[in-house]
Amino acid sequence: MDDEVVSIGVSKGIEKIELSPGEVYSGEFDILNLSKTKSVSFAVKISPYSVDDETYDANFYDRDDYNQIVDWTTVDTPSGELMENERKTISYQIVVPETAPAGGQYLSFLVEVKNDESKEKTLSLSTKSRVASILYASVAGETVEEIEILENNINIFNLDHPVEVSSLVENKGNIHTPAEYILRVYPLFSNQEIYSNEETPVENTLLPETVLFSKKTWDETPRLGVFRVVQEISAADSYSSRERIVVACPGWFLFLCLLFVFSLIFWFIMRVRERKNIIKNY
Repeated sequence: MDDEVVSIGVSKGIEKIELSPGEVYSGEFDILNLSKTKSVSFAVKISPYSVDDETYDANFYDRDDYNQIVDWTTVDTPSGELMENERKTISYQIVVPETAPAGGQYLSFLVEVKNDESKEKTLSLSTKSRVASILYASVAGETVEEIEILENNINIFNLDHPVEVSSLVENKGNIHTPAEYILRVYPLFSNQEIYSNEETPVENTLLPETVLFSKKTWDETPRLGVFRVVQEISAADSYSSRERIVVACPGWFLFLCLLFVFSLIFWFIMRVRERKNIIKNY
């Protein structure tokens, strides 16, 4: 019998809620068996959620002051079984302490497939699959939104790849804060936009006391051209706008241009030497 990948999905991949000290909050999310022919057993684990480094790689293990919510939360169904294509609602409850600190609190509901070992031997089922539903909670009180835009970069030369912009943004506050990124591209001598994502800007959520590296490309960049590129970044009360002249060209074209320039320089040097020799001989 052919191997079958057993996997699950969750609704509400990311949910944002508001809490108050002393409150009891109830919520829910769904688990779906994506297998068409196999039932799966699952387990739900309440874990901390944070990010590593500027790349924002998810971390479901390490804890700090922003993960106290893990101790306040319980689920009604920590384990169970789903038939093929079945969806199950998991309810959770958060009992917020009176002394809960103001600001952001973050956790993840990790849902993991538990394969039946006897079935695995006979049907060659796949190994474990795991998904997460992330919860961003804002606890009422004295919250601080403080954003610093550390870098707003635009690559001047783009060889054999699209126009690219990047940034580093730091959240110095105690609450998650949205950041918005807008990229605009103009011809060199015109104010008529070639490209803009203003109607659907890139949006990132910055976690407290973290620095986020973000990158955006203009995928429709022609292979050859010179443009004016503008990147605008806004988050809380911080705003940054950067404009640069950008060259997009294939590597071979740049090589030919450099070869032409060096050839002109070499020709000029040889001409100067030739004239000096003529004058000297005269």
